[in-house]
Amino acid sequence: GAMQIDVSSGEYKWTPLPQFPTQNELPRAFAFDARRSRFVLARALYTNDTPPPHADPRRRIELWVIDARTHDVVQRNVTGAVDQVAGFTVLDDDAGTLMMATYAYGTTGRRVGYNYYHVDVDVAAATLVSTHRWGAGGDDWAGWFHACSTDGRRLYRAGYRNETTSSDAGVLEVDVSSVTATVTFTSKMPPSGLGWYQTLTRVASPPVFASLSAPAGEPSGALSLVRWAPPATDTPTVVATSDGHRTPEFGPIFAAYDAARNTYAALVVESSFFGDRYSRWALLTATHFGGGGGGGGGSGATTKFVRLSPWTSAEVDGVVGFGVPRAG
Repeated sequence: GAMQIDVSSGEYKWTPLPQFPTQNELPRAFAFDARRSRFVLARALYTNDTPPPHADPRRRIELWVIDARTHDVVQRNVTGAVDQVAGFTVLDDDAGTLMMATYAYGTTGRRVGYNYYHVDVDVAAATLVSTHRWGAGGDDWAGWFHACSTDGRRLYRAGYRNETTSSDAGVLEVDVSSVTATVTFTSKMPPSGLGWYQTLTRVASPPVFASLSAPAGEPSGALSLVRWAPPATDTPTVVATSDGHRTPEFGPIFAAYDAARNTYAALVVESSFFGDRYSRWALLTATHFGGGGGGGGGSGATTKFVRLSPWTSAEVDGVVGFGVPRAG
């Protein structure tokens, strides 16, 4: 279903969406098109028994679009790309283009890198814009991006240089402005006492990010809101602490930034003394947060924490998309 939330009070209106089939499972997270107030999901249809790894055209990519205002649901089959979808996000352009990555396969049928596409959401047509091939170390996760630049030329992933061992934290930047992508990793540690970032939201250009982080060694602990930038000379700033936590069971933390209102918002969980079953969804907002100035630019932010009402169980009621519609 769709939930329309009043940011100031946490009160929401719920609208069922029976047109979207869940098969009683939590689907991948939707991207949000703030200009058009619509959610977009790209996912491969795994209905054949041919084992990976190889590109299989029978694994077509479905594109699901849910209008947040009218609650209309539309499903289209993507042309121009097939098989497993990695990262995807809506670009901030006039067309509402979807940036999407899939695995690339070599002549032997093995995965060798990623392909990056622009997808026209209205007709579900994919156009290849860039490719990336792995080095000797294998998969570098450059297709599983979390954010992108305003012009869509650069993609960002917060993670580790070595994801297998969770070593060397930092940000991966993928330049897809040419036919061959360029991948750069910059080591970057969170503020002292905090663990690695659980979210990544771009709030300014050149890239300045907002992230939520729990205490080091306590990934389920209370989250702090951090503003930071990739350069090694930039000092991350803890903008606020909160009563919010990550989800107790499945699913990511959702966050969004509205540049017109200069407001950051995240859907988080208020934990309960009585256990996860009694935890509830809440909304964390920070105004006067964006703009330039690197990691220290958000020190004047005003934060607010409100519980969703009626009471909504964070353990039972899963979230698969979140966004702030563009003003006007």
